[in-house]
Amino acid sequence: MTTWRQTAVGIVSILAAAGLAMGAAWGMTSPTGVATAAAPVNSAPPDRSAATAATPGALTWKISTSFLHSQISHFTAISCPSVTTCYAVGPGPYGGYVTTDAGNTWSALAQQPSVDGSYTIACPSVTVCYTGWGVTTDSGRTWRGWNGIPPVGSGGGPSGGPISCPSTTTCYMVNATGIYVTTDSGTTWHLGAMPSGAEGWQYAVACPSTTACYAIGYDSSYNADILATTDSGQSWTFQTRPPDLLQFTAISCPSVTMCSVVGTDFSPPGTETAIAVTTGDSGTTWTTHRLATLYGGPTGISCPSITTCYTSVAGAGVVYTNDTWATWHRQEEPSGFRGLASVACPASSSCYAVGVAGRPRFGWILKGTLP
Repeated sequence: MTTWRQTAVGIVSILAAAGLAMGAAWGMTSPTGVATAAAPVNSAPPDRSAATAATPGALTWKISTSFLHSQISHFTAISCPSVTTCYAVGPGPYGGYVTTDAGNTWSALAQQPSVDGSYTIACPSVTVCYTGWGVTTDSGRTWRGWNGIPPVGSGGGPSGGPISCPSTTTCYMVNATGIYVTTDSGTTWHLGAMPSGAEGWQYAVACPSTTACYAIGYDSSYNADILATTDSGQSWTFQTRPPDLLQFTAISCPSVTMCSVVGTDFSPPGTETAIAVTTGDSGTTWTTHRLATLYGGPTGISCPSITTCYTSVAGAGVVYTNDTWATWHRQEEPSGFRGLASVACPASSSCYAVGVAGRPRFGWILKGTLP
């Protein structure tokens, strides 16, 4: 079975390749110092009509910082426990940076437990962060790995998968063997009971409380699935979801009753449409919202409130809603920055997005604020 990390690498590679292919058309060259531009991803025609300064909630996106290939080739995830503190990570022996001054400066984190770096991160406080490989309690100056945890696929514990942490001691992590939970800061992990037919792979997990959590991915029939727990991860059940959806990629749950999931709808055959799927009743019912003019799959989502969500979409930049997807709008962003991998919004007026572009590839971070 393809591991989550292989899937993540493949997604980022596809984004980077598409960006490189269009780099010449945008007149960009390889960085010789700190990079200031990135190549776009995908070839969807630009449509800025839905995002203007007059649009309520529309952010102005600026380059927070960018990095040489020798520093970090690309970012895959970002977590912002406050409007001033954010952690961004990616592959490599270090692969992580932190800001504590709202993106004005970024500092390298200490080496993480795995030389592969990290593809996911969750920071329940400004000093505590968990990745798929370990935890820091001192703002990334030191890391403690998951000692004694067997590799992915052995059935013994988590390693390197998507993670969500509703408190500084409680985290949920998914991998090929199931969904795990720790309530003692990662000292021990426990595997929850999965329903029959859930023998696929979960791509992401979001936990609005220590006892309630949602996970998305695909089931044993390769259809998109949504799982939920209300007993602290001891057992998981399927949620009723809209039919004919084949791929979910990201989820955000600003409350125990409200969640937004983004993904791609491939029906009718030969088409590809970005979608948002929402629940307002703890997963009893889910409603699909088709983002009809967006091409390319969503790569991340962050919902700072029950009505407001920001989504990174390959080939379409950042889109947002402030009415739970009844309507949606494109975000203004620096020209050419389309290789988005993840987005994090600690407030409705403050967002960060990370990605990859350039030749050689380099990582970059954008910041969005209200004008």
